[in-house]
Amino acid sequence: MGLTVYLAGRITGLPDKGHGWRSTYIEEIGRTVKDVRFIDPLVREVDESDCLAIVRHDAQSVKSSDVIVVNGDIQFAMGVPMELVIAKYFGKLVISVVGEESPYYKKEYQSGLKRQLISDWIHPWLHTFSDRIVKSPSDAAMVLNEYQQDQRANDIKTLPDILGKI
Repeated sequence: MGLTVYLAGRITGLPDKGHGWRSTYIEEIGRTVKDVRFIDPLVREVDESDCLAIVRHDAQSVKSSDVIVVNGDIQFAMGVPMELVIAKYFGKLVISVVGEESPYYKKEYQSGLKRQLISDWIHPWLHTFSDRIVKSPSDAAMVLNEYQQDQRANDIKTLPDILGKI
């Protein structure tokens, strides 16, 4: 059974509009994951002046995917957090790639209010809305292979699960 993966990550503000990192992810994941299809939000026939059409397209892409792979190594804009919430609404597995140079990771983090020192800090929103956090696209490929073999082997958080803990 084929696996459909949505590639979530920054588009705006990058010189190549995110083509480079997406090509790398497709190559690295495709090297080890068999029977995988990628949904790239850059490949879309939509009127860019129609905000709702863009949101509809991306939300439908997330809905039609089996897994969302997030590039957390490049700071993203508004779309990615919204896609994470949509993914959790539809019960999708979210794998976030967060390397040591990620803006969402700190080896040692000094919290603001209580001045608490936190080791291996990952941004709370990204951490909470991700099912698995890995360091590289090849690590994401390993999780995707596990998921292909047994979809029940991954605990997938849903939006009610997350909101129920608030």
